[in-house]
Amino acid sequence: MTGVLSTVALLAVIGLGVWIFGSFALRLGGLLLFLLGLVGLLQGTPAALLVVVIGGVAWLGGHWLFAYKHHAFRSAIAQRLFAQTFLARVDPTRRWGVPTVSRDGL
Repeated sequence: MTGVLSTVALLAVIGLGVWIFGSFALRLGGLLLFLLGLVGLLQGTPAALLVVVIGGVAWLGGHWLFAYKHHAFRSAIAQRLFAQTFLARVDPTRRWGVPTVSRDGL
């Protein structure tokens, strides 16, 4: 029984850590991976393309988590990507606002 409780407590602490620090860690780590991948591409390393893609996905994931928690994006680039590309389906800020202008425009 104590093993199960220990596992649940550990998962709760990990979940809390991801909730508190996850968006910052993903955005910063993703940016660093993206930049390191670009440097690798400039040096001619073909595997660096995978690092660029992983960094970009991590960066977007960090912005998604931030927007989910705060109902606003931290970056205008991320907001535009989530609003104007195929990522609009997973935009965490859509339908959060209440329209203040009637449909008639009055």
